[in-house]
Amino acid sequence: MKKLLLVIALQLLAFTALAQKELSKDYVYNSSTPYEARDGREIFFTKANEVLALKINYSNGEVYLQKFNSESAKADLVKETLYKDLPKKTIPINSIEFNNKYYYFYALSDGEGHDQIFVREIDFEKGTFTGDGKLLFKVSGRASGVVTGWWFKERLNFAVLTDLNKKMLLVQYLKIDKNNKLDDQVIGIKAFDADLKIISDKEIKLPYKKDRVEYMDYAIDGVGDSYMMLKVFEGSSDRDNKKDKDGKENSHIEIFKLKKGAAKFDITTVNAKDKFISGARFFEHPDKYLVCAGFYNLGNPKTNNGLIYGKVDANGAVTDLKTFEIPLEIVNQYIAEREVKKNTKDFATGDVGYPYLTLNDLAIDAKGGLLLIAEQDYTEVNQGASGLSSYPSNYNDILLVKADAAGKLLWMKKIPKHQRGIYGKGSMSFKQIEANGYNYFFFIDNVKNYNLPKDKVPAEYADREHGYFTAYKVNNATGDMVCSTIFNTKDVGGLSLEEFEAENILKLVNNEILFEMNKKKKDVIIKVKLN
Repeated sequence: MKKLLLVIALQLLAFTALAQKELSKDYVYNSSTPYEARDGREIFFTKANEVLALKINYSNGEVYLQKFNSESAKADLVKETLYKDLPKKTIPINSIEFNNKYYYFYALSDGEGHDQIFVREIDFEKGTFTGDGKLLFKVSGRASGVVTGWWFKERLNFAVLTDLNKKMLLVQYLKIDKNNKLDDQVIGIKAFDADLKIISDKEIKLPYKKDRVEYMDYAIDGVGDSYMMLKVFEGSSDRDNKKDKDGKENSHIEIFKLKKGAAKFDITTVNAKDKFISGARFFEHPDKYLVCAGFYNLGNPKTNNGLIYGKVDANGAVTDLKTFEIPLEIVNQYIAEREVKKNTKDFATGDVGYPYLTLNDLAIDAKGGLLLIAEQDYTEVNQGASGLSSYPSNYNDILLVKADAAGKLLWMKKIPKHQRGIYGKGSMSFKQIEANGYNYFFFIDNVKNYNLPKDKVPAEYADREHGYFTAYKVNNATGDMVCSTIFNTKDVGGLSLEEFEAENILKLVNNEILFEMNKKKKDVIIKVKLN
């Protein structure tokens, strides 16, 4: 009995030591005075060391503007203004920084079958709107969003995005007819200059039906040219057109380019030879041209065998394609032993790779080197005994691929994590920040994953539960990584915090980051000094 009690005591001691992981001394953090939580979509902006938040309540259309004293150690809330004057049935679209100004975009039907988009300017210094919303344009008919996200709702949607320098604006939408048919699709592209004056206005009827095409991305470059990327399936059957007779993926990528002021699109096909591109996106290079980057497979659409990228030239063609195979060594890190054995056996066939990857970003350094940043994310479909289904979301490992300006692979790394939840993204995923000559990756993690060996599977972090705010500091030249636990969300300056959105982490000018966390009816600002 004494031996049994001793074993139990030692196990409890080990568990306690693990659960009370010593926090990193390389990071210093402070928390603000708690303030009233506001429901809805939250968008944060930073200007030098000032911080502004826009909080949109979808149920009643109310908007809160909040200013924070980010120069103080605690970054307390100093001003909050409530606006109840937006029209009923307003659909929020986005809020962006553009041409050194800040805008809130929203959509509204005119009641006669035509959809409209409005823009309302924000005075950053005062933390107020400068006036009423102004009509940007009206669609002749109804519009449905193509680029989707959880912040969109109903059918009235537009996508709003800018170029790298925030001097050109693109608004994209999809037309739907009176019978709500989408087979013959009409895409609307409207481009605006820095003064929000329209420079391109075009609607195009796609030569493909809805089930023959997948929308991949949209972009506008620094000179005002607009781009659209489509994945086109080549099968003869409308219902079974994504695979050929051998069960392999049968598709190609097309780039639609609308030059500033042009009357028609230039259409080019990406020639990837024996590779099938998926998950591709546009990224703007500092030299004012676009880079098209994504993943490729060798015929099995359920996985990814490598990464691919190229330069988009003046005619919209993707040239100088570079590819990086994801090696078996990377695929087999941080997964179960049975999967390692299967992968090792079947890897040479090309059917085994790294599935469910999303390309989050492409960072370009001062020498023209590229860092491709991807995350493994997917949604499960679970059928319950009662007939009801659940759809848990998973946000797992981060894949980093570094290449020099000539396209030579320098290193490839995987950051382990396993996040799972049932309320969309919630407190999951990560944020990348460049500071002090390093790339930092921040997310909430399970403490058991600290310095996890590569032959172990990451322990699960459950969304909206307590965890450890974790940083991976990555050396850009070598890929060497240092993992640090900054704080336990169960005890942040005496506060127990739960909800958090990684995408809202802001970088301040003095190598600090700032973000908001929530506990029931109270919000708190957290400020962290980077080492």
